[in-house]
Amino acid sequence: MAKFKFRFEKVLQFRSDAAEAAKREFMEARARTIAQEAEKVKILERKAETLKRGGGGLAERLSLLAFVDRLDGETTEQDIVLGVLRDEEEAARQKWITARQEFEAIEKLRANQFEEWNLKLLAEEQKMLDEFAIMRRGARCG
Repeated sequence: MAKFKFRFEKVLQFRSDAAEAAKREFMEARARTIAQEAEKVKILERKAETLKRGGGGLAERLSLLAFVDRLDGETTEQDIVLGVLRDEEEAARQKWITARQEFEAIEKLRANQFEEWNLKLLAEEQKMLDEFAIMRRGARCG
């Protein structure tokens, strides 16, 4: 019997490549989100340090207050950026899930077709063995 050949092998490879690309995009989006979250944590730590330090005179306290206000503004900006990055990350995750499901569907089709091919192969082999046994039995009797 001929070697197994899946008619949609190119489609399977295309979907596999698409799923891998979507996974990479998701991982990159996730990395950007994590990096941005780390940046926000740094800002919050700087703010906590500044508030602990306090200040001596009025001028120093006003300077610290202005610095804390600036850090609050940066935190607000970070929240906006994080919102966008999280949306992008979720979109990339959904794209990856869809691509993976499409790949798995065609992969399952391939597995089913291979199983059918394998069953036919086994049936043909059994038929050949049966014919051989019949011929041998006939040779003994005759």
